[in-house]
Amino acid sequence: MKNETGEFTRSTPRPLGALLMLCACMLVANVSAFGQTEKHETQEVPDGSYGAGGTKRTYTSIGPYSKVVQVDVRDPQGVLREHTSTSTGVGKVSSETVIFYDCNGKMSYYERTGTDFQGNKDDFVLERFEDGKKISGIRRYTDANGK
Repeated sequence: MKNETGEFTRSTPRPLGALLMLCACMLVANVSAFGQTEKHETQEVPDGSYGAGGTKRTYTSIGPYSKVVQVDVRDPQGVLREHTSTSTGVGKVSSETVIFYDCNGKMSYYERTGTDFQGNKDDFVLERFEDGKKISGIRRYTDANGK
């Protein structure tokens, strides 16, 4: 606190220290200031899409305002072959991304679709790659007026 001459008094560190202590306790106890909680879950199962011995890993994160699900598919050699990510937010806001990789782990296909809070598609991206380099693609964005 400041005194009448504008200088800090000895009582200034006490409220600040108490606030810092409260924040530290909340972090240690994993408590959010607004009661928001997040849930994270990872699941890995065998997947034979690219041969016996491959895996499929699903990561889910659920928060107070959004949900994200990511799926990675790997071949028997451990090379990432597919990645899918879907996120949903408040209202009808969402985004979905799909990526395919070749047997060397280089991107071969990329697609992303997004929707606005009314559920209208507001962006779309489609790209194709050869040997990891983009060879074609389109991008379409729609503004709030639908144009």
